[in-house]
Amino acid sequence: MQGETPATVLELVGLWQEKNSKGLEDYPTVSELNAFKNKIRTSAPEKINIYAGTNENAELSNFATRPFTYKGVSYQNVEAAFQA
Repeated sequence: MQGETPATVLELVGLWQEKNSKGLEDYPTVSELNAFKNKIRTSAPEKINIYAGTNENAELSNFATRPFTYKGVSYQNVEAAFQA
């Protein structure tokens, strides 16, 4: 595949297998892999809603309970530390 290294081809094959629910023994044809590469590299990234209030990807929210200590002060989440 033009412009690809062996490592990037392996990554593309792995992504193709994952997105198409294929096993490790299943491989795409060169044309399938080229089409897949063009699709994933030209499409807009999927938007992810991060909002603890509705529990949508709440683990990524600044309000997610992730206790930590910074400079001797304990915080329950990143937002609490930011607001301090």
